[in-house]
Amino acid sequence: MIMEGMEEVKKQLQPAEEMEIIEMGMTVEDDVLRQAQDLEADAMDETINEPSSSQNEELEDKAQAATDQSKQPLPSQNEEPKDEGQKDLESEIDRLANLSELDYAKTRKATGKRLGIGVTILDKLRTSNQIEHGQGKTPQGKEIVFDEPEPWDKPVDGGELVQRLMNLFTRFLVLQTGSAIAMSLWVIRAHAIDAFGTNPRLTLLSPEKRCGKTTTLDLISAVVPRPLPCSNISPSAIFRVIEKAFPTLILDEMDSFQDADEELRGILNSGHTRTAAFVIRSVGDDFEPRKFSTWCPMILAAIGSVPDTLEDRSIAVRMQRKKKNDKVERFVQNVKTSDSFKEEVGTIRRQCVRWVADHFTELQAAEPDTLTELSDRANDNWSGLFAIAKLCDGEWLAKAQLSAITLAGKEATSDTIGEMLLSDIKGLFKSHQVEHLSSAHLCDSLNNLEERPWAGWSRGKPITSAKIARLLDKYGIKSQAIREAGTVFKGYYKANFEDAWERYIPSFFSSSLESQDSKNNTVTTPMDKGRTPVFKKVTDPLCNALENGTLANTGAACNAVTPQNPESQGKEKKEGKKEGNQPEELSFDF
Repeated sequence: MIMEGMEEVKKQLQPAEEMEIIEMGMTVEDDVLRQAQDLEADAMDETINEPSSSQNEELEDKAQAATDQSKQPLPSQNEEPKDEGQKDLESEIDRLANLSELDYAKTRKATGKRLGIGVTILDKLRTSNQIEHGQGKTPQGKEIVFDEPEPWDKPVDGGELVQRLMNLFTRFLVLQTGSAIAMSLWVIRAHAIDAFGTNPRLTLLSPEKRCGKTTTLDLISAVVPRPLPCSNISPSAIFRVIEKAFPTLILDEMDSFQDADEELRGILNSGHTRTAAFVIRSVGDDFEPRKFSTWCPMILAAIGSVPDTLEDRSIAVRMQRKKKNDKVERFVQNVKTSDSFKEEVGTIRRQCVRWVADHFTELQAAEPDTLTELSDRANDNWSGLFAIAKLCDGEWLAKAQLSAITLAGKEATSDTIGEMLLSDIKGLFKSHQVEHLSSAHLCDSLNNLEERPWAGWSRGKPITSAKIARLLDKYGIKSQAIREAGTVFKGYYKANFEDAWERYIPSFFSSSLESQDSKNNTVTTPMDKGRTPVFKKVTDPLCNALENGTLANTGAACNAVTPQNPESQGKEKKEGKKEGNQPEELSFDF
């Protein structure tokens, strides 16, 4: 082995290295022998120190562990190792998290002071710790769960669906004229709410108790989408539940809590139009502004009235107490829970879903029908119901329009104090046949009117000139100095009222001083030239069918209405004018 080493060393020597060895007084062979011996000794040392197989495995495991550790992400430059104080805080929070609420309440202030943190922060740390370890508080209340019906398995006739809803309501309720069809169309509209830009509430108003309000709410809840009935609710809960669940919000007992919170009224008002159906609230520790939706179908119910702004945004149905001779079925518990009733309302809900799905695009594109007998707001409220009725065959649009005139026409709409004052002043100018009235005379005349609020305006005392002036100021009407017969007095000119009368007083509104002749007439409207007629002629085949009862359970019939001015009609006949050339005033009795 040494000889082989010598040969190997010789091969590696360079000429310069050989000369250096000779100069040192050594032969090349001697140096090569020495280096070969050194190489052999090194090889023997490596053999002696070579680890065993078990040692190799241990070394490989350590190397792998070191490699894995090197792959772990490096700590952030801002992250500092936990000091003893932080460890003590965490252990203290763990201890507090395991205390009962009573024990924690006893020690929270002292613990917060000892740790140098406020009790609010301490509460949050404890709550976070409990949630992390599954020890948080049990959620209060019950989860809100809705039944989502499947669409009906075949196409649905719209007219039959409306009639089925009307039959459901009239089976248990005694309703005023026009109310059943309004409620039925509104239910279908609730299923199609996203097809429209306006969202009128359905408002049920009872003059007294026991007028069927609760029964009506139970029936409607059975057929609307995602019903959520409640008798009281906080303002924040309204927009949060709408944002999360998109229910049909059914608020009963509105009269018990509406006056206590103006915020509630503002939220309920906000959901009338889609573009403004939001409220803004700051949320989180950083108070970030967030937008919450208030867009959903809403049903409001109250004894008495609701605020004017809410009623103005509603399809208002006025309930009435049943008379002794009114025969309707009682909506008792065994009826509510019966399989037949559940099947009936379940079918109606599924058919509503299917009909809306089949006609959603048409409803979106529908051009709103308007009636001159309704205010602009009322036309907006009823436009969706008219669109649904228009897609139903037969007489449904005409019946819906007559229902709107009956329930929301200008004669049916309650006037505000300002409108009442303008109307009464208009009557005074008309009865006195003058162009101006003094403030004093105006006060005396108003206070002498019967069935008006002026005589007991302020805690039983008559209204004064100053209060009249304040009421008229919002219409831009102000008193002036009037000179007459050498005297000067404060008063009002008739000309200053003309603009307000035209804008705010319906043309056929009757003040206490104007004619009441039309009050006993049936609510009718002539067919306007150039637009869809509201009513059909008696000779129309549909009306004949209705009169003959060929439409089962509709309860509808076309009847000619007595002309409002028989004398003028007779005069026209004498002059040779034909009846057929005049627009007929007809109405449905339903």
